[in-house]
Amino acid sequence: MNDIRQENIITKSYNIETVIEQNYLKIYLNEESYQQFAVEYLLDCLNISVNKVVIIIKYVSLFEFIKENLILDIIRKAPKLHSIFILGDNQVDEYKEKNIFRIESLKEIGNILIGLEKKNSFLNEKLNKYGVPIILQELLKYYKNNMQHEGLFRKCAINSEIHELLNEVKGYNFTRIKDANPHLVACTLKQYLSQLEISLINCDQVFQKELNAFNVINNLSEINARIFYMICSFLQEVAKFEGQNKMNLKSLGILITPSLVKFSNECENPLEKMNKAIMFIQRFLENFHRFVPNFHYEELLEIEEDEIEQQLEDLDLKKEWEQLNKKKQHK
Repeated sequence: MNDIRQENIITKSYNIETVIEQNYLKIYLNEESYQQFAVEYLLDCLNISVNKVVIIIKYVSLFEFIKENLILDIIRKAPKLHSIFILGDNQVDEYKEKNIFRIESLKEIGNILIGLEKKNSFLNEKLNKYGVPIILQELLKYYKNNMQHEGLFRKCAINSEIHELLNEVKGYNFTRIKDANPHLVACTLKQYLSQLEISLINCDQVFQKELNAFNVINNLSEINARIFYMICSFLQEVAKFEGQNKMNLKSLGILITPSLVKFSNECENPLEKMNKAIMFIQRFLENFHRFVPNFHYEELLEIEEDEIEQQLEDLDLKKEWEQLNKKKQHK
């Protein structure tokens, strides 16, 4: 296999090639074995990049070394890291929920990037270890013992309070959620979903086909499908308290659909299509466990509390790598 080469190479150092292509900084690692200076150069690139970063690793052996020596954990903290591709025929562990892919050809990268960009509603969000947005996780965790309130997801909260709490959780400040009013948290959850730049379900594409479960799910990225399943599973739990909260799956479907779908300004008959989307969501909720057996949203929530503030501090990846090396030397 020849060294990985692309046009428009802006830098080549330590057998690493960096290329700007379509608003991505692509970093090609051509070494088969670990090189200290190469890793430091890679971390420098991640620290200073203003573009989304895609890393392409030529040899599986180098990826395995990076993974086993905690370098991968450091790399994945880079704010601009978009995805990692490992080139080769050998099978490796894949972490698609973390945007790590094994490929057999460089030609595959373009199609994967297009799919991720078009369909991933949570591209710039912090995810837990199961690939779930931490904001969504904390909002759902609130309801573990708060599903019995009458009119949940139907009753409104004060707009200014919704706006204030939403801004806080978007800044990964969850201190007020624990003691918040359940209707305020429900309205905040709906606003969080409805304000996604890319809606969870792209109805413009869905309505080009027959509106059925297969077409909808097939159109979703892996993470969007995961979150859609979580929302459906969560609402099924809410409906189990219908005797207390007076909310069944049909009413919950009506209330949640406008937060899950979005139509373009050029869309014809948006009201008619929204009604069809509501009917689809209602049917999917009622038949959820037939479509997705043995799935429960709580299985994708981290039990331990994440140290969000520490994760959001400015990262110096190279400095963290140096500290890791010092620890190894003292062992």
